[in-house]
Amino acid sequence: MDKKWSNADANRFLGTVSGCFLTCSKDADVRAGAASGGTTSQILIELLSKGFIDGALVWKLGTRDGRPCAEPIMATTAEQVLSARTSTYVATYFARDAMPVIQAFDGRIAVVALPCDATYLRRRMERSPELEQQVVGILALFCGHNSLPDLTEIVCARHGVDWADLEGFTYRTGSWRGNLTMTPKGDAPIVTSTRQFTHFQNLHYFSEKKCLACFDHFGFDADLSLGDSWTLSEMNRDIKPTVCVSRTAAGDRMLELARAALDVQEIAPEHVLSGNSRGLLYHYNVSARSRAAGGMGHTINDRLHLPTSFLDRIIARMGVGNALWSWRDADARRKLERRPFWAVKAQIYAFKALQELNSYAWRRYPDNRQISLIGATLTGNQGAAAMLETSIGEISKRFPEARFVVHSYFPDADRAACTASHVRIVDARPKALVLSALPAMIDGVIRHVGLRVPNVLLTDSLREIRNSSVLVDISGISLADGREKFLPFNLLCTWPAVLTGTPVVKLSQAMGPAKRPLTRLFARFLLNRMQMNFARGETTMDLIAPLVAEEKRAIAADIAFLYASEYALVPQWSDKLDELASTISRKHGTTIAISVSTVVARLVKGTGQDYVDLVSRTIERLLENGHEVVVFPNACREGTDSTHNNDIPLIHALAERLGDRDGLYLVDHAINTVAIRKLLSACDCLITSRFHAMVAGLSLAVPTLVLGWSHKYQEVMKMFGTEGRFLAAGEMTEAAIAAAVEELLSGKDAIRQELAQHGDEVRALAAVQFEWLDAFLQPEAETSGTDG
Repeated sequence: MDKKWSNADANRFLGTVSGCFLTCSKDADVRAGAASGGTTSQILIELLSKGFIDGALVWKLGTRDGRPCAEPIMATTAEQVLSARTSTYVATYFARDAMPVIQAFDGRIAVVALPCDATYLRRRMERSPELEQQVVGILALFCGHNSLPDLTEIVCARHGVDWADLEGFTYRTGSWRGNLTMTPKGDAPIVTSTRQFTHFQNLHYFSEKKCLACFDHFGFDADLSLGDSWTLSEMNRDIKPTVCVSRTAAGDRMLELARAALDVQEIAPEHVLSGNSRGLLYHYNVSARSRAAGGMGHTINDRLHLPTSFLDRIIARMGVGNALWSWRDADARRKLERRPFWAVKAQIYAFKALQELNSYAWRRYPDNRQISLIGATLTGNQGAAAMLETSIGEISKRFPEARFVVHSYFPDADRAACTASHVRIVDARPKALVLSALPAMIDGVIRHVGLRVPNVLLTDSLREIRNSSVLVDISGISLADGREKFLPFNLLCTWPAVLTGTPVVKLSQAMGPAKRPLTRLFARFLLNRMQMNFARGETTMDLIAPLVAEEKRAIAADIAFLYASEYALVPQWSDKLDELASTISRKHGTTIAISVSTVVARLVKGTGQDYVDLVSRTIERLLENGHEVVVFPNACREGTDSTHNNDIPLIHALAERLGDRDGLYLVDHAINTVAIRKLLSACDCLITSRFHAMVAGLSLAVPTLVLGWSHKYQEVMKMFGTEGRFLAAGEMTEAAIAAAVEELLSGKDAIRQELAQHGDEVRALAAVQFEWLDAFLQPEAETSGTDG
């Protein structure tokens, strides 16, 4: 009975698929010595006969240094192809053995390889146009793992023969499970069940070490993937078929050229998964093996970061434990040679029974195409919107099928503003986050025994987080002294995801200082539970370095340095803006843009100064000197007097103070990031108290003066060599601002050139976090590139 698989499962486990088929050769002679239906051999024979290839790299069982090994040969005839048609369950060294054979051959070739070797070859082809022209097809064989020569020698010894005394050995021929044949020199063949080898092999005794970190069962990087299907429907066939998965145009072409010589039945991708479900789920879940190995003093690189159940970990501990024991125990070979076969059968049946139970009890992994984002909104603060839109745009470039769930504290406004089909908005206001906490804690406990809180008992936000492959936190600033009232919010944004097993990544943001006990406690607790924390500059990195492990921190420039207009998800909101930008562009004088901030206004008030008064006096002075001034809101929420993420009330206060004046333009309505950048492009200088207005100005090489409050400004300005053009809240006096503005205006041309020189390197530093995230979401399979 086929299990139920989703499209997301097929995408995750199988990768790119053009078509799936059950196949076998129509030629009984080709099938006779094959492990399954002879499809791989038949395809290669047809490709040679039709001139599509000049040679086929195949593998034969041979001897090296007196021990069994896999030997590559370049087959140019049907007879040579057929000489290598049986399975070879012994370690392959592709870089050492196969690459010289390929490089020495003059002609077009197809290559038969294991999944890891297919990936290695594909990477080599990407770097070498000559190799890419030579290799016209890669055929990968399904693989759960491969074995060291010791295991083959043990099986020989169990049957009273030594490898050196054999003139022939085949692991598997015939239908269904098949037969293993050993042929001593000058003596009759010893024929036994293939299970005499595969029972040991499936228990992972003497597994190749690299196989423990592999999760590629089917050959993601092949053109054609071929292997067995172990469903009952295949067992009852007279001829055991070969599953053939075509992935590329080259794979389609090879299958089409061989089609007349094959019996072909199209099947669904789900059938391929069902036919390999038991071994597939164990093989793919490298996270379970990594956790099991860690408890036994061995390290396995976990590149998938999957949720694991209690049963996952029990099964992984059995497989990994057997492999480690066979490597570490100097007497392991002798013990396995003497172990009664009934004991081996009991062990493999128990192991397979647990795997079979797990395949039916298995709960789907989160959809690897769904990504959650938290810490920013599409409306209100346009700096947050710029980070959010850029994150979605940059991830979509690398992961075109991705769907996004935005966890927003302005859910109603964001839903009204955004109609993109690949973006969903859910409620992440404080109440919703608090209501997520208890079910998240319960789920965090019971998931370790394979249970989960039902979806109907979860808040919408928590349900989407649990179903996502990652939660991306793009808060502008977090875990900082003086902002203790936001610590519960910082906790609730990320901790529920950790509890439910969803990895969390903090993209570039300001963090710290965290010297106060409570802040330090929260910071240590949270940062070490993130998959990665990207500091937005050197100062943040210095502040968090004592709090978080080195492998969990890196520097990346602000997300919004990668902003592009095509990333916009909300309308411009302003029909007046084009007219204003055009008006400014036609002026011959100097135009200064000013971005005000209600946050800075509150901080300045605490120093005894009046922020509106300071800004209005600065504007008056600029107008008196013949300059033009444009004041715009970088945080804007129309229809409310609230100053939370809203600078429009400040602009209204400036309008009352200044009145109508020639050369003064006040933008007192909501505009988006595209509009802000269009406006700044028409201006000569920028004076800003909003962080992301600063980022926009620096991105456009607009000379920028910052009237701010935190290290978050200066660490980014330092990337452009302009950190000196910053006044903190306590430094803002009329005289200090006047002097800083004068210096900005007098040196604007040189400043613009200086900013432009740093733009590309800062954008490259911003891209680092998305390259890391891409590798995290779409990890490459292990390759044999270092096999010697």
